[in-house]
Amino acid sequence: MPRAYAGIFPRNCIEVREVLTEDEVGEEEKGQLDTTQANGGAQNGHDPFEVSKNAPRRGKSKRRTRLFPHKPNNAHLLPMDVQPRPVGALKEEAPLPALRIGDATPFSGEEPLVDEISSCLREWHSTHVHQLILNHEYDLLEKLSDLAGRLDNARKQLIHDLLTEKELAALRERTVWDLVDGNKLLQGEVIVRSPQEKGRILTAQDSITEMLELQALMSMRNRPPPPPTQESLVSHLLVDLKQTGDMSGEPGVLHMYLCRQASDAVPRAVSEVFAVEVPFDRHSLESLAPNQLPKTLFTDLTKAEIGSATDPSSHLYLVCLLHREEAPRKRVIVASQALPPADRPESHSRSESTGARRSFLWGSQRGRKTLERSTSRDQARPPTRESSRSKMRGRPQTPVVTDTQGRPATAEKKLRRVIGYGAVEIGELIRQHGNTVHNISLWTPAEAFEEVIEEPIVGADGWEDVIKNLVRSPMGSFTKAPSVGKFQLDLRAFAHPNSDVLIKDHPALLRDVYCTQALNLSSGSAHQRSDVYLTIKEPILPSGARCFHPQEGSVAIPNEADLRNLQLTLEVRTEAGNRIENSVWPASNRPPHTAYRTSAIDSSEIWNQTIRLSVPNEDLPHAHVVLSIAEGNQFPFALAWI
Repeated sequence: MPRAYAGIFPRNCIEVREVLTEDEVGEEEKGQLDTTQANGGAQNGHDPFEVSKNAPRRGKSKRRTRLFPHKPNNAHLLPMDVQPRPVGALKEEAPLPALRIGDATPFSGEEPLVDEISSCLREWHSTHVHQLILNHEYDLLEKLSDLAGRLDNARKQLIHDLLTEKELAALRERTVWDLVDGNKLLQGEVIVRSPQEKGRILTAQDSITEMLELQALMSMRNRPPPPPTQESLVSHLLVDLKQTGDMSGEPGVLHMYLCRQASDAVPRAVSEVFAVEVPFDRHSLESLAPNQLPKTLFTDLTKAEIGSATDPSSHLYLVCLLHREEAPRKRVIVASQALPPADRPESHSRSESTGARRSFLWGSQRGRKTLERSTSRDQARPPTRESSRSKMRGRPQTPVVTDTQGRPATAEKKLRRVIGYGAVEIGELIRQHGNTVHNISLWTPAEAFEEVIEEPIVGADGWEDVIKNLVRSPMGSFTKAPSVGKFQLDLRAFAHPNSDVLIKDHPALLRDVYCTQALNLSSGSAHQRSDVYLTIKEPILPSGARCFHPQEGSVAIPNEADLRNLQLTLEVRTEAGNRIENSVWPASNRPPHTAYRTSAIDSSEIWNQTIRLSVPNEDLPHAHVVLSIAEGNQFPFALAWI
């Protein structure tokens, strides 16, 4: 609907259609006289001036009305300071009602909000400010002052035009809602302005639906609603263990997890561990529970875990570790170790030096007393003739393998060890959302003087360079694990914002699949979680390491601990010392532990195992992780806590 205003307006907003003047009367009468004389002077006895003399007059005014046609050739009839509008050009909008002369800007068509801000500020000031002061509504006046300051700053930014397109769009939308907020603050009407059209006021020529929608939205809200969160596509990896090969009848547990390694960095686990008992009979899988099936879906893998295709130094691996029960390993005593300390070479001496590193752990009194008893017995025992003769000849005595109590060793309880490692690079597979089948072998560090028959090749047969960072090899070489066949893995990648919906969309492929969640340490999880992840790296027990006891002081590690079967026991306790039941999760699909014992390793090896701790929220602020280290099945010789 056209708007009509009365007042003093800028000239560039006016279209002149008729002009009232007094100077045109003489020229008009002179023109009529010339026309009459050209037609023969006075005809029929009438004087040409009698018509004008006898014509009726409207009042005493001598003004005449003259209409100007809308043609460019009549531009000389217009006032000199009003420029003619080109043919076909649209008429400019009438000025806003509260503007004064000089307020309108020359580029108000490009930025309508500039004049809108000036109009609203002048209207608020002339209509409401004085009344607010008289009513002592200073809180409302302060809000209006802050709002006016923001709007004035926005007007300056729009005039200077120094913002980017993205910044301009945000500024326009913020300004439109500030204008609405000001009108609602002063109990005024909601004027509908479109942020998408640079803040222009919507009229009857615009869409009624859009106008009503914006009006309802601005009436109910003070700010625009946040845009709907677009669920980013995250990746998921289905791992299905098809075959286990020839296991030689010895059962084991295969651990699988995802590991990421950047350039010149240590490998870092990005998912929890999924455990599968091998070998298994595929004909009996129908009777197993979902967490016992040999397949899992690693969910919620973000770009931070997958890495970029343009970064060749970042890789994502599927790592496989085979755990198996084995007898405890014994320390091999060489000739130099059996020599007396005086005849032993300096490089093999285990005496503590001044620069030796100390490990301040809580040592057990039991180990100290055993050490003291053995030392006192050695000092009280007189030397025999045979021992003196052996010492003189420098011939090593035959070692006798005994247990911690001095009795001959009997059948000992087996310990769980990692006997093989395998890895597959899956970063490119996940980025392309493809599927593939891999046949992998497991690799183990080569023993001393062991001949390496087949050198591993990167990307083939389950070998990747990340294995060198997951397990240490004293000889620097690796061989295939004995009595372990190949494993066939079927890998398939998906991209979907929700793993639950993905499983429903693929019922035949993902039925009864167990989901192994990602750690999401870098990007955060979409679900609320209160998990704590603890990574156990390695034991650091240098030569001459000692433990610290609160009562006994510095305690040496017992001599009977040969440090070839180190196991770490982990448990979570409250501030009062009570155990928190079922809080340790070494594998996501296995029952939790109250006290979990790691696999056995040599003192020069590493665990590199990530464990999830599920602690109730009420116990989390004061909970402690208690660690005890022991040699195989013996009593722990040191304690520590976090």
